[in-house]
Amino acid sequence: MRRFGHLSHLPSALALLVPLLAVAVLGGLELSRQSAQVADAVQQQAATFLASARLHFEERVRGTAEDALHRASLRSPRLVAETLAAVASDEGVLDLFCLDGQGQLVHPRTAMPRESALPFLSPTTSDEIRLAEALLALGGHAELQRAQVLLQRFALRRPAAVAERARAAFRLGSVLRQTGDLVAAERAYLEARLLAAQSDASPIGVELLTRVAVAEMQARPDTLLDLARGICENEWFAVPDELAGAVLARILAELPEEAGADVRNLRSLEGARRTARRYAHEYQRFAAAAVERAVADDPPEPIVRVIGSGPDCALLALRRTTDAEQSVAGRTLRWLGLRLDLPCLVNETMDAFLSPQPVGFRLEVLDGDGASILDGASGSPVAAEVPTVAGLVLRAVPVDPDAALRDERAAVRNRVLILAALLALALGGGFLLVRSVGRETELADLKMIFVSRMSHELKTPLALIKMYGETLALGRAKDAAQTQAFGGIVAREADRLNDQIQRILSFAQQLSGTLRYTPEKVDLAEAVEDVIAEYRDHVHRSGCVLRAQIDESVRAVHAMVDPHALHLALSSLIDNAVKYTPKTQVPRDVVVALRREGDVGTITVRDHGIGIPDKERQRVFDPFYRASNAGEIRGAGLGLGQVQHFAEAHHGQVSVAAAPGGGTVVTLRLPLALDGDRP
Repeated sequence: MRRFGHLSHLPSALALLVPLLAVAVLGGLELSRQSAQVADAVQQQAATFLASARLHFEERVRGTAEDALHRASLRSPRLVAETLAAVASDEGVLDLFCLDGQGQLVHPRTAMPRESALPFLSPTTSDEIRLAEALLALGGHAELQRAQVLLQRFALRRPAAVAERARAAFRLGSVLRQTGDLVAAERAYLEARLLAAQSDASPIGVELLTRVAVAEMQARPDTLLDLARGICENEWFAVPDELAGAVLARILAELPEEAGADVRNLRSLEGARRTARRYAHEYQRFAAAAVERAVADDPPEPIVRVIGSGPDCALLALRRTTDAEQSVAGRTLRWLGLRLDLPCLVNETMDAFLSPQPVGFRLEVLDGDGASILDGASGSPVAAEVPTVAGLVLRAVPVDPDAALRDERAAVRNRVLILAALLALALGGGFLLVRSVGRETELADLKMIFVSRMSHELKTPLALIKMYGETLALGRAKDAAQTQAFGGIVAREADRLNDQIQRILSFAQQLSGTLRYTPEKVDLAEAVEDVIAEYRDHVHRSGCVLRAQIDESVRAVHAMVDPHALHLALSSLIDNAVKYTPKTQVPRDVVVALRREGDVGTITVRDHGIGIPDKERQRVFDPFYRASNAGEIRGAGLGLGQVQHFAEAHHGQVSVAAAPGGGTVVTLRLPLALDGDRP
């Protein structure tokens, strides 16, 4: 009847199932309601994401541009050198430029050539000049003399165009220089320069070429170095890059070795000059009109504009020049500007938003034409977008555009699964409740049985103590030997009573977690022999024979254990072996063996008793549990549980197995003490 006693609690379990089923139904309805709000939640998340991104973008991108703008300054009139310094000091700066009060580009300056910069490449109508240039290309002495005659004759021809005469005078200077008449060559170069200055149609670059030629003839490296600096600082801005680069390369090749530092500096400046001139052409085409409109209002705060499209776009940042900068670089400079690498700037400042976010979005930055300024635009459906500084647009793009459809399908599937899980949880909860109530009922029954058994266990020794004590008190012993025997019985039963009480106290301390052991170095052989000697008579009176089998290899071997707890554990194992060996069993011997297995001492207690069913060998270590075949044999079901607690507390283990031929073998394994171990 005890096994089915928990069915009386079935109404309570069913009372719990009803609310659980109601929770399952309500949970399904709530999931349906929430799925209808998914789209709105996605839009709200996208709006929140973009609001945070916009605030971060306007603070970081504009702030970074303005910081770079304030760090840049004009400390000298050499604007190319200042450009190079600004680019070197800030990684994202591409160019430095200056504007006048009307927004016109002052630096870098550039001009489209009216004719070819090299006079001998421009078209000419003079047969004499064409023939003279052909003779110069041959380079022979006779050819040079004939070319000189042709050019001198043409230079005296007044009706000829000024540009043609300047060309002829320049070529004549080259001929005279090659023939060694340097004075005449210098006069010819001066004539070419004067003629070139008389007409706007004159070839561009004649003055630069003649200055270089005269400096070379006069062997004046300082003059050549000044001309090179002028080229690198864009003072010859009207000369196209082809001619300027060729002249600079020739000058640098002519400079002496001790000017190596100057040469390296000039090469760096030349690179900055070429970059600045290319940017000047781009500025005139893409940014000039917008910047002129922006500076026309003369705003006091910095101006930020985006130019270009797609990944090639850049960010322009302008501020007013200070009085100190105007005094150094010129009063016409009213605005100082920087061109910054916008994709690089966005990547550095917005990295946290460009990568996929936990909310399921990533950021795209678009220019005014709708082109992404970063490579790798996804083309995915847009969740939301918002305009920001300088005409750029921030767009929130779902990381997985098909996620909404999959989420909707998953939501339906999850509703079914969750509803089923809730129902299963409700049923499982009811089952566990019923089982728990049954286990509690069973445990209560076991406790009652334990109290009854322990009362019986304690009653027997008390009755014997009382009986033999009264006999001794009334002087009914026949002689001294009988008196001694009765006194021994009283002492042994008192010891048994004390052991029972100690086991109950140990069990209580074990449950409360207050049981403490005091390990000492204990000679296992001596401990086993002491227990056998103490219990031999008791076992003999029960009709059993207690035998010891101690391996000689275990002699003088110690273990770190609590000696009293070891005594209780061994006595409990011997007591169990005796109790569960029927009086009709043959043989009725209990063997306690001790041997060594490596660093472990193994104590086995073998009997020929009723044994333990295979399925119950692990449960016999549970408190109050007794095997189903125990019958009416006295016992509380505490002994093996306490032995297991003792073994584990001393880093050992205990196991139960069937003995060959019937009976039970209980094995207690304890680690042996090392030489360095101390109690």
